[in-house]
Amino acid sequence: MKKFFIILLMFVIVVISLLVFQNERMASRLKPPLDEPYLTDIEVSRVREIYRVQTTLGNQVWPGFGDLHIPVLLYNDRYYFIFTEGKPSLLWKPVSRNNDQEITYYRNLVKNPQAFAVKIGDQWAGSFGTLKKANKSYYLGIRSQLPPVLKNLFPYQLATLSDDFYVAAIIHEMFHAFQAEQFPGKFRKAGYVYNVINKYPYHDESIIQLWNKEGEMLARALESSDKKEIVACLSQFIKIREKRRQKLTPELIELEKRIEWLEGLAKYAEMKAYELAAGQGRGTGMINYKKGLPYWQQEIGRLKKLGEVSMGDDFRFYLSGMAQARLLDKLKLDWKKEVMKNDVFLEDIIINYLSKLN
Repeated sequence: MKKFFIILLMFVIVVISLLVFQNERMASRLKPPLDEPYLTDIEVSRVREIYRVQTTLGNQVWPGFGDLHIPVLLYNDRYYFIFTEGKPSLLWKPVSRNNDQEITYYRNLVKNPQAFAVKIGDQWAGSFGTLKKANKSYYLGIRSQLPPVLKNLFPYQLATLSDDFYVAAIIHEMFHAFQAEQFPGKFRKAGYVYNVINKYPYHDESIIQLWNKEGEMLARALESSDKKEIVACLSQFIKIREKRRQKLTPELIELEKRIEWLEGLAKYAEMKAYELAAGQGRGTGMINYKKGLPYWQQEIGRLKKLGEVSMGDDFRFYLSGMAQARLLDKLKLDWKKEVMKNDVFLEDIIINYLSKLN
């Protein structure tokens, strides 16, 4: 028995040593800048699939979303690459190295890359890193937050985005460009609220507990197929939210509403687009979409601890906004045009719906 445990211990040591070696080698390989001056054929193929999803399924995601040409702006550590119907300006150089000549794109030097909507000339583009860049940032970002021992053991494979999720992630940013292009005033005001986000009381225990209760109601409603139960959960959600809001200033209440509109709807769009694509099966480039929202189940589960989501971060508003939007779908309401009006937000439509039932 003692010999067995010695052999087992030696095996564990060897496995851990190999894992540490592999992870350190991968981290070293990711440190040099990604500065290729062109996209590979595979990367261009992914963009083709992104546009296929947006143009063929976009109007089912949101009225008009599939009709609008939205530039896609990708970036690595040195270059921007933009896919657009016309050359943005003289500063952008055409890239013709790829074999795929059906999609034209242009290159420029990176200035301040970000995953969001970015205005290029007079157009709003959905901006995101290349898949290599996104995976590099994700992996190195996680490693930087882990203790030394865990950092060396954290496998690269757990911090990589798959092709199908990558498509949905860029749809998210394209939806931001859609918001900016079609509803500029509301989009602009949503950006302003980030000026006060540092005032938000993320660490207030009473607020955390009430956020958790709100999230529990949203999660229970999403899990239910019974309309009466959904309505009852939403009624409780609103009552708890009103109680919690007594602890907030008007500017912080506005912050919640506007980020739920901005990021909650973009989260809704990415999930809805993926669901629709999964219903079709494989996309171009043999991208395989999986049914059942495989990448979002953990996020949906986090609704039950909504107050504890990413302390000091705004991600709880992504989830609470997304949940409200999906519940409005479940209630089969015609809500999407209404929520784009200047002073109307997701919770307003829910409150109005509940008031009509009473």
